[in-house]
Amino acid sequence: MKENKISGLNGIRNSGLSPANTLFWISASAVLAILHSHHYLDSDEGIVLNGAWQAYQGKVPYRDFFEFIPPGCFYLLAGLWKLTGLSYAWARLVSVILILGTAIGVYLIAGFFQTGRKKFIAPALIIILSSAWPAINHNSYQLFFAVWSAYFFLKPGNDSVRLPLVAISGLLAGVSALFLQQKGIALFIAFLLAILIKKESIKARAKQLILFAFSAAIPAISLFLLFPLPEIYHDIVIFPIFNYNEANSLPLYLWSLFLLWLSITALLLYRTGGQRLKVLLIIGLLLLLSSLPRPDAVHLTMAAFPLVSLLPAVIAKIVAGRSGTFNSENVALVVIGGLLLPILLADIAMLAVKKPLGGRERSELLSYIAANCADPFDYIYAGPFIPGIYFESRMQNPTPYSFLIEGMHTEAQFEEARRNLERTLPRCAVLNTAIAKKFGHTSENPVEQFIYSKKILRYI
Repeated sequence: MKENKISGLNGIRNSGLSPANTLFWISASAVLAILHSHHYLDSDEGIVLNGAWQAYQGKVPYRDFFEFIPPGCFYLLAGLWKLTGLSYAWARLVSVILILGTAIGVYLIAGFFQTGRKKFIAPALIIILSSAWPAINHNSYQLFFAVWSAYFFLKPGNDSVRLPLVAISGLLAGVSALFLQQKGIALFIAFLLAILIKKESIKARAKQLILFAFSAAIPAISLFLLFPLPEIYHDIVIFPIFNYNEANSLPLYLWSLFLLWLSITALLLYRTGGQRLKVLLIIGLLLLLSSLPRPDAVHLTMAAFPLVSLLPAVIAKIVAGRSGTFNSENVALVVIGGLLLPILLADIAMLAVKKPLGGRERSELLSYIAANCADPFDYIYAGPFIPGIYFESRMQNPTPYSFLIEGMHTEAQFEEARRNLERTLPRCAVLNTAIAKKFGHTSENPVEQFIYSKKILRYI
């Protein structure tokens, strides 16, 4: 009887349902809820909220309004609101659940390389890093599907389950591209390369390659069948390639440090990591390359899930191998610690800016809009980069553009928006020109010059 009881307890521990594990995930959920309990007018969240608000009203992306990201996030939230009613709280809840799901996936991937409690370092780091992420965002949504695509690809299985796992991985990789095209494509290429370098027969690799590619293509095919092809090709392919980089270019110092982190991880683990290590390193490299258009801390940490997943194994290797004062393990500790510590401190400092349960300024602005900006057609203009106003106020954008930034949007787009403003003359315009300065925005454009000419009653 005693033996059976011990066996049962061991089974619970092995399944990941031990009291310590349960306590960790309950605590992780509580911390996530606190970190993401604020409600500010975040411009990055506003892109998704506005697009979802437009889709909720029956408008079609790329036909009725312009966006250069895929429509997955818009329809995820619009579909949710059809079930729950229009609510920021529901959008926030689902977004936080997806971040928690990302942390769980990273924990499971970390378990392929490291046993014991050290593997909890990976999900804990994801949760802390997420404090600086916009939760309601195409990047964080794409990350969830990317992590689980990697998990199913790496999951061990015999020949009878190998192909279904590859199919699931491919489908999730394809779905991830519906949220962010360049990272979805990077993931797709990474997995194809991973299949090609497998130490299996040509026939086995060919089967996996075809199945993965077919599964991943299903979401992309549905995208081009459901939306106007010329418009979607221009908006999510051509426009980002030729218009995104100028306003978003940054020095590559931080990107280079992440590349160094990847290199150190490869050097420390290459002897023991096996095939799975190669897969994660390929994914990590291609996701870093896909972050070059905007290589800031937020986008890089969202792309670094392979490195975070491998971090427990790296730490275990460093702890086991440290001896003397100067060796590879100590160098790795200094480099990785020197990279992560400032990012973590910056994330903690962000809590002073985006305080839990904060958002009073948003309420004051919306109260002002409600009292002063009534319009027979519910028009209000919000720019250059504050698109969440449309969702928050439940008012309409007189232009097709959720935001307009010099150096990114074209002169023709600014002129089109100005003509729309001349025709509709909304009573109010909300302008956050200060935040747009980091993109090189100067307000010397037809839209803001028209607003400043006082043809519009109020600008805030």
